[in-house]
Amino acid sequence: MRRVTVLLMVVAVVLLGSAVVLSRPPATAQEATPAGMADMATHPVVGTWELSSELPDFTFPLLAIFHADGTYLERYPWGAVFFGVWKPTGERTAEGTVVAHEFIDDRLARGEGRFTVEVDETGNTIYTDGTFINRFQDDGSIELAAEGPSPGIRLEVLPVLPLEE
Repeated sequence: MRRVTVLLMVVAVVLLGSAVVLSRPPATAQEATPAGMADMATHPVVGTWELSSELPDFTFPLLAIFHADGTYLERYPWGAVFFGVWKPTGERTAEGTVVAHEFIDDRLARGEGRFTVEVDETGNTIYTDGTFINRFQDDGSIELAAEGPSPGIRLEVLPVLPLEE
């Protein structure tokens, strides 16, 4: 008789536990893309851009990549790579910050740029504008300060052509 009582109690506990589990609303799956990230993935600034910028003495090209996760990279002809972040500020606008560390005459410098971005209605032309300051880390003196626009175009996949062409 004791076995029957124990068995009935186990069955009752299992049934009650099942009823509690079944009465709860189903858990929602965690969003695969955090809030706001979906907007970033479809923002027209996402992609690789060929830009042109200038310093007081010369104009130079640079490459920039706006990643859908809000990270950003710039590559300069003299080898400098800037790492940064960006965020949308409108349907075709964004803002960003970049940072680079480099040695100049055996002195460590930290460069920081802050910029705004606008992509035209075609999605193939970009216009950035901002400031950049490069400071020596040992005394805080400014190595370079620059501001101004950097227009550019989207890098597109082009057809493969024979070398003769």
